[in-house]
Amino acid sequence: MDEIIRAITADGYVKAYVINSTEVVREAQGLHGTGKVASAALGRTLTAALILANDMKNETDRVSVQFRSEGPIGNVVAEANGQNQVKGFVSNPDVAMPLREDGKLDVGGALGHKGSLTIVRDIGMKEPYVGTVELISGEIAEDISYYYMQSEQIPTVLGLGVLVAQNFAILSAGGFMIQLLPGAPDDIIDRVEANVKAMPASISSLIADGKNATEILSMLLLGFDYQILSKKEPAYRCDCSRYRVETALISLGRKEIESMIEEEQTTEVSCHYCNKKYHFSQEDLQMLLRMATK
Repeated sequence: MDEIIRAITADGYVKAYVINSTEVVREAQGLHGTGKVASAALGRTLTAALILANDMKNETDRVSVQFRSEGPIGNVVAEANGQNQVKGFVSNPDVAMPLREDGKLDVGGALGHKGSLTIVRDIGMKEPYVGTVELISGEIAEDISYYYMQSEQIPTVLGLGVLVAQNFAILSAGGFMIQLLPGAPDDIIDRVEANVKAMPASISSLIADGKNATEILSMLLLGFDYQILSKKEPAYRCDCSRYRVETALISLGRKEIESMIEEEQTTEVSCHYCNKKYHFSQEDLQMLLRMATK
């Protein structure tokens, strides 16, 4: 069973998150038919979005993690909400890359160094908070850690992993994030870094070996007194509906809808996040045309 836990040290200097997102990534792979590299890239991004959303106070709050890339994989996007639900997509699910020299999947090469990472937080205010940085490696975790340092000045250690079998099956997926809060002394930083370096294996390998989130947290915060603040179960959920698609079509405007009516007997619209298809007849589009105001 997937789970995400959040903890804080007794001195208030360190926040930590650990997640097992294996079932979430399996669901995403099934919906999008992703190959090995795309499964790893999308899985890491979905996992990161769930971690970032875990502090949200309201169920309707949302965070979006958007990698806009000029690399062969294209864009990788994930959106999570305060209910620990996540959805996402990748532009090129079939991207193929040779393995790196260390034998690992080349997610960094698929994304490349040309592009940007944008994180959008919508917490019900008049305008969402939007921050953007240039990609530095394409390795997902490194770029998000860099974002935190550049945009929010929060020292962050982020680990993300997806273990993909030769037959494309998702063996495990998960991640962790450790953040240092204002005033953390240097010795705290050194202890956290030492614990991360002493991890016996990658996060995905630990999960594949049967370690749960609580056990992994104890490794990351070895030597610290800490309190687990929450334990929750994440899930892949797409909230698309015919009504939402109709609203999106109306927002395109009268000229675009008229063009659809002229070109096709039936218009098909696919959801990026779950690949569900919605069909609109010319009569349906005529009704939407009457509702359009521009």
